[in-house]
Amino acid sequence: MTTTGPEVADVAPGSSRTVTIRVDGSGSPAERPATRWRRRLIVLAIFFVAEQAMFRRTPGQLHHRAPANLGDPVLVMWILRSGWHNLLHHPRTLFDGNIFWPYKHTLAYADSLLSVAPLYALLFNITHSWTFALNLLILLLIIVNCATTYSLTRWLTGSTEAAVFAGLAFGFSGFILSQVGHAQLMVIGFLPLGFLCLLKVLDAPSVGRAIALGLVNLLIAYGALYWLALYVVGAVVIIAFHLLRTRRLPRPLVVAAAVAGAISLAALPALLPYRQVQQQYPRRATLPGLRPGDLIRPATGSYLYPGLANRVVAADDEHQLFAGFIVFGLAAGGAVVLALRSRPRPAVPRHFIAPAKPPDATSGQLRVSSTWAIVLAAAAGSALALGTSSHFPTPWSAFGAHLPGLSGIRAVSRLGVAVLLGLAVLAAVGLAAATARAPLRLRVALAAVACAVALVELSAPLPWTVLPEDPATLAVYRALDHDPPGAVVELPLADPTTDALGAAYTEPPRMVWSTLDNHPRVNGYSGYTPATYSHDAALMAALPSAPSLARLSELGVRYLILHLGTQVGGLTLTAGQAAAIVDGLGARASAARYGPNELVTLR
Repeated sequence: MTTTGPEVADVAPGSSRTVTIRVDGSGSPAERPATRWRRRLIVLAIFFVAEQAMFRRTPGQLHHRAPANLGDPVLVMWILRSGWHNLLHHPRTLFDGNIFWPYKHTLAYADSLLSVAPLYALLFNITHSWTFALNLLILLLIIVNCATTYSLTRWLTGSTEAAVFAGLAFGFSGFILSQVGHAQLMVIGFLPLGFLCLLKVLDAPSVGRAIALGLVNLLIAYGALYWLALYVVGAVVIIAFHLLRTRRLPRPLVVAAAVAGAISLAALPALLPYRQVQQQYPRRATLPGLRPGDLIRPATGSYLYPGLANRVVAADDEHQLFAGFIVFGLAAGGAVVLALRSRPRPAVPRHFIAPAKPPDATSGQLRVSSTWAIVLAAAAGSALALGTSSHFPTPWSAFGAHLPGLSGIRAVSRLGVAVLLGLAVLAAVGLAAATARAPLRLRVALAAVACAVALVELSAPLPWTVLPEDPATLAVYRALDHDPPGAVVELPLADPTTDALGAAYTEPPRMVWSTLDNHPRVNGYSGYTPATYSHDAALMAALPSAPSLARLSELGVRYLILHLGTQVGGLTLTAGQAAAIVDGLGARASAARYGPNELVTLR
């Protein structure tokens, strides 16, 4: 088969038939550049309007309220700020964050998010607010998620309306709304983009497409381990399916693979620190894996299905993978359509030229084999999400303990987001098939109704909190920025082994504030905790005892920050406790008051 663009229909391997179909690179009739850009702008506008309807936040609220709580969302702020700081000032020690002093690679204790750290830095420089910058970043990443899912689905189906539906269904699923505070999970949009670039390289290999694929591979590798694991598994499935189907390896594909692979090697500096950290610490027990009931559990507080949000076992936000019943119904129809389109076709006369369709019509062409590849990749990723089982072997049991990087993944149910991508693609196939014979206006109207129903099914309230950024709270950190370098202990030092909730809400805000001075901290909070941390916390609680002072000297601590009074989300000292510490240090230290806190300099 020969075409003027990529494949739009499958021909059995070894067939001698030649078919010429006049289409452009999207699988639809030739589209003028002005029309193409107008379509893209309209689609982006739809996604922005949908996002505003789902989040309902004014600029003032985005400026002052962080998503979810003062734990992981605030940790992500520190990760983004520290990553950018190291990129600019310490690229050779890129993964050495300023927490858990004197341990190395502390940025690799969680997802590094280096691929979006420059964007966060730009937003921070514009807004001068950690919270506002994070909220804007999350909103932009959700738009990217919708747009890349749209691009992948339109390339597969040739239907703009169905692709918009898929973008909304995947971009605002129960998983996204329940995990909105975890910006590291919002980079899920790189996943469909990576699959699209890979499919395009396999479909019509070229150096340009290979370069794009390699760069997207780096975005994924420097983003989040969860999506890197899903992407690698999915890419292996897609490549294997393509090679088994075509049974050939043309030279342009070999060249493209070499180019993309050479660029992808630049991901090694992002992976080696994770391997070292995971070798240093024992493998962590994984949380419960994906359950069938998770697919009908919407985000907490679902407006339309409040009962479903509370009925499913394991009621936590790692298991809210609802895509909407309309998506389930259309996906079932799409699976039937895909199966029917996969049947052998009758013979086609040689050199048949298909008549071009009107420019305003949907192509109606489905890339059957590529759609199957995406469905199989989603199924493989979902199999990983099952986690471990005492009753039967699972893919995670076979690979999770052996592949570098996977041992750092605990919430394996998150990998079940692959199911949602597969469902969104199948639902788009079903919607495109159901409306294919309808006139353009009716087709758009039906798609709009489907999109509205999906958004209503998925809608839910989003929790918000406030990260203090007032001058009084930040005064001690701004003062420390002008002092000579030296390690810092902030008291009280929260111990996650004895007070997990206290540590989760106490240390992340301090970590964010510490990016004002970037002095190393003995304190910290992340996916791993150093082996000596609990011992150090106990010693710091006993200040100014002799063993505590000896440990301060051993760590090279130069400063103490004493947090007093009432602070949002944080453990604090009483005035009497702070005075006892300062008096016990005596001539060894000098203290100064900044806002509600004291800065103690050790001599």
